[in-house]
Amino acid sequence: MADAPAGAVPRAVLLTTSDELHLKSARTRRRLGRLLDANLREALGRHAPGATLSGGPRGRVAVHHPEPDGLAAAMEAASRVFGVHRADLTSRVRVRSLDELVEAVAARAAPQVAGRRFAVRVRRRGTHAWSTMDAERSIGARLLPAAAGVDLDRPEVTVRAHVWGEEAHLIERTLDGPGGLPVGSQSPVLALLSGGFDSAVATWMALRWGSPVDLLHVELECSQRDHALAVAY
Repeated sequence: MADAPAGAVPRAVLLTTSDELHLKSARTRRRLGRLLDANLREALGRHAPGATLSGGPRGRVAVHHPEPDGLAAAMEAASRVFGVHRADLTSRVRVRSLDELVEAVAARAAPQVAGRRFAVRVRRRGTHAWSTMDAERSIGARLLPAAAGVDLDRPEVTVRAHVWGEEAHLIERTLDGPGGLPVGSQSPVLALLSGGFDSAVATWMALRWGSPVDLLHVELECSQRDHALAVAY
């Protein structure tokens, strides 16, 4: 990732690809990765012009945009691309100690947990003088005075951070993606679209397994036509 101007916190969307991609052979993973990259670039070009892609930590794909609104639009667009499991809007900070991590998380999460029940979830990779549980407890203790309490089962707010070595990504927002395989990895199919939901769901499942889909609706000169188009949309 490119460094941000002094005083700024670099923000990006980190995309986690679907499990289906990781089950393939190395050669097939490379092919699917190229296809996913092309599909992402097409989606971003349509809905978030100016967005760029780069390699992210731990095999993730990073999406960047110079404008906050553009980054939000890029996140929405990327989260609708088949092959994407999850899109996380993150702020990246450098942390060399547990105290630095706690202060970085607290500075951004305190307004979110104010008057609400919360939980802290930390994931980490690398060698640290502290454990994952140490981090969750320390962050929770730092945030507790501003919150309504801790609720590990049904929190109103979940404070999340991923730490890789000395780099921490503080997760501001998450969108689930459709998963599956990148569209174009399987043969095209034609779906006969009726006015019900079954054919639309079957179409979505075919897309999820990588097949480009064209829709065919036989016009019967009845009110069902408009309903069929609405269901397809």
